[in-house]
Amino acid sequence: MFMRKEKESSENEVFPDVTLEDMDEESFKIMRSHISIHNSNHPWLSMTNEEFLADLPTSNVPGYRESLRHTIELSEQLRAGLSQEQKELFEAYCENANAGHALMGEAYFAQGFSLGVRLLLEALHAPRPG
Repeated sequence: MFMRKEKESSENEVFPDVTLEDMDEESFKIMRSHISIHNSNHPWLSMTNEEFLADLPTSNVPGYRESLRHTIELSEQLRAGLSQEQKELFEAYCENANAGHALMGEAYFAQGFSLGVRLLLEALHAPRPG
């Protein structure tokens, strides 16, 4: 009932310390169902729950959890001193900044991938000795 009263979807919340013990089997079934709609051959569909959590993109990035935890603490401290109007403005700013960061991440990936393809093509078309 609490979740239905919330104005914002819980998918927008970040829980950096989630472990397997915090999840129930139904949650994994729901996640896999959503994934299968978009890609019925996605590797996460055949993984165990432990493998699924370990394979999440941020699980092995050094310092990511600590950075995320610090960001959450700073955000909570900042929000505590804001009026409702300021909180709404801050939320809009954060959403826009996150969208910009995601776009830059995609651009960096595309540039890296493009560079990798160019290097591969150069190696394939290079004259062979001998």
